[in-house]
Amino acid sequence: MPYFFIVPAFVLWFVALSAASVATCLLPSLKPWRSHCVGVLLWSTIGFVLTTALYAVAAAALFGGLKKLLDGEASVAGGIAMGLMVFVVPFVAAAVGVFGGAALGWRRAQRKSRA
Repeated sequence: MPYFFIVPAFVLWFVALSAASVATCLLPSLKPWRSHCVGVLLWSTIGFVLTTALYAVAAAALFGGLKKLLDGEASVAGGIAMGLMVFVVPFVAAAVGVFGGAALGWRRAQRKSRA
């Protein structure tokens, strides 16, 4: 359910960075920023995909493990864990992937532009 909010926000991020990357190709005055825009776009996308996949695997493992552990009995700890995995962790995972990847892409572009 949180991905109804996360995916549109990521698509907006992707479109904005794609437009910025195209602008750096078309406008000669923005050429120095090309590697930064492309790096942030590439690495934030990779980070988002990887953290989303990691979240999916962790959620499947947690839900399967809790089901076996509880054997159909409801518990407070199980409810809290599932609530966090469904409503909180997707936002955190997506943010860490996007912004961590963006930081990595920016840093790599900075290092290349200094050399």
